Amino acid sequence: MLAPVPMREEIQRARKDANLTQGELSELCNKLGGNIRQKDISEFESGKQNPSLEKIEIIAKALGKSWKLSE
Repeated sequence: MLAPVPMREEIQRARKDANLTQGELSELCNKLGGNIRQKDISEFESGKQNPSLEKIEIIAKALGKSWKLSE
């Protein structure tokens, strides 16, 4: 099952806006205790893997963003 398109696109857009590679974002996430590999970020962005809420939180923090669930 593919991750929702907006989430996939938002992760990729925010990463590119921050001028980060997937590897660099992975390193930032890991510094925050995220244990997120470059491969994970690639799979989140392509929709091959759905990130957990915890990982979304860490990715958002690494990118200097906030997120919220909407109905």
